[in-house]
Amino acid sequence: MEEWEIRVTHEFLAWAETLDAGSYDQITAAIDRLAEDGQERQDEERNR
Repeated sequence: MEEWEIRVTHEFLAWAETLDAGSYDQITAAIDRLAEDGQERQDEERNR
């Protein structure tokens, strides 16, 4: 995969708006970690 991206749908945004602040923060932190891990893997692939 050339580039990591996370697609945010209208359905996801509507669902996220129903969460309490703590849950929302946990989910956005998890998405950030996934994106960082994906970028690290992509960088490792390029360096091989």
